[in-house]
Amino acid sequence: SGVAKAKADVVLIAGFDGGTGASPMSSIRHTGLPWELGLAETHQTLLKNGLRNRIVVQADGQMKTPRDLAVATLLG
Repeated sequence: SGVAKAKADVVLIAGFDGGTGASPMSSIRHTGLPWELGLAETHQTLLKNGLRNRIVVQADGQMKTPRDLAVATLLG
């Protein structure tokens, strides 16, 4: 919710392999969560803090299967 309070325009959720190329290889290979969890957690946190209407939430890439599309549609 800090980025919304700081008046950011967008929160971008990048699942699993999101991040910077400057990260240690161990971090790139062994950290991260599915975009679905990040999107749900972000949405819930913004709602709890009354900030959901201030910011656009997006998820990028990794929507490769019909299941991914169905989940994204259900999550809004």
